[in-house]
Amino acid sequence: MALTRTNWPDVDDVVALNADSDVMRYVDHGRSMTPARVLAEEMPRLMAHNRRADRLGSWVARDRGTGSFLGWFMITPVDEPLRTVELAYRLRRRAWGRGYDLQSAGVLIGPKATNVGQGDMPVTLVRLHRRGDPK
Repeated sequence: MALTRTNWPDVDDVVALNADSDVMRYVDHGRSMTPARVLAEEMPRLMAHNRRADRLGSWVARDRGTGSFLGWFMITPVDEPLRTVELAYRLRRRAWGRGYDLQSAGVLIGPKATNVGQGDMPVTLVRLHRRGDPK
């Protein structure tokens, strides 16, 4: 998996992701997002922290071999001064159950915890979809 900052060239993939009712099952009362809403709300939200020097903000995940879109991950601060972060993610169905959530946490949060210089950093993992959950 390769991670890059979320940006406008990713918009078609984000639109497709947010149009999938299974992906959106636990988000926004299970409603799919329209392309207009993705453009007006979702993309600006995902790109809001792109200029940060640290790893906070939103990252697009792509398959390292094929370059295909897997989903996005977002790390946001929970408190100030920064001691706790929240990891949220949204993945395409074909990426579910493959360990990308744990892999991203190791890549994005592991270095963040050591960069802050405060030792271990508590993390809240937001699960947006789980296998076997009722619809």
